[in-house]
Amino acid sequence: MAAVWLQLPQAGRRASADDVERWVRLAEDEGFDGVWVGDHLALPTASDSVYPYRPDGFPLDPATPFLEAYSLLAFAAALTERVRLATAVTVAPLRHPLLLAKVTATLDVLSRGRFELGIAAGWHAEEMALFGVAFDERGGVTDEVLDRLHALWTGEPVDGVIARPVPVQQPGPPVWVGGHAPAALRRVARWGGRWLAAGITLDQILAGKERLTELLGGRPPTVGAQVAVHADDPPPGPLALSYRSGAGLGDVDRAGLDVICLDVSAVPQVDRAAAALDSLALLRQPPIQEGVR
Repeated sequence: MAAVWLQLPQAGRRASADDVERWVRLAEDEGFDGVWVGDHLALPTASDSVYPYRPDGFPLDPATPFLEAYSLLAFAAALTERVRLATAVTVAPLRHPLLLAKVTATLDVLSRGRFELGIAAGWHAEEMALFGVAFDERGGVTDEVLDRLHALWTGEPVDGVIARPVPVQQPGPPVWVGGHAPAALRRVARWGGRWLAAGITLDQILAGKERLTELLGGRPPTVGAQVAVHADDPPPGPLALSYRSGAGLGDVDRAGLDVICLDVSAVPQVDRAAAALDSLALLRQPPIQEGVR
């Protein structure tokens, strides 16, 4: 049975200490396996970049308050004892690998080994430019970050520096690599075979799994994917689930996911907690036969 992670409130007026605590405690008390957050550090006021998972518009007003991912997860760690804590995903080019190694190891230590790192090359050229990263170099930068991160997590000297403490989980926290372009899938295979997909269809997920199995020499990948929750029947396309009717559940089953990252942001605010709990109940039902509930 797939693990189910719940997205925490992170943006807008609901991204307060009280609201985050409410959602963290819901996840901890009601049987979710983990919580997850996204990653942005600074959004420019003008942008020509197109969000690849919603091409009809930019997903976030730059003036919207947006809680920093690792500070938010540290807060969540202090409130919980059981749930996993994940980024889905960290934008690798926005953070120096030495800083990322320190922050991730610290979070893993303080959570007693519950952190999981989702990481990807990113999509927002203007945001990367603010940090001095050329957009067409983001893939190489991501590979360098991952390479150095794994080396720094050992606690041994790397390029004249030692980064300690080392993570509780050794050789390091689980690393999920996001993206579905060929280069991203090669990166998944190189760094452990954990693929975190978002905003793609069932057919794309199945094709990606097939390609990753080839790249991994016949070993199937470990796959997580974002599942958007809706009140009514979800639209066709990316994985989605209606918490009221159960529509979309068959596609989620057929995807054969190891981790389901629930996103209830499309549900009206007043109904989101109920949507999260009802969706969890749907996903916990055993398949009737051959992946069909």
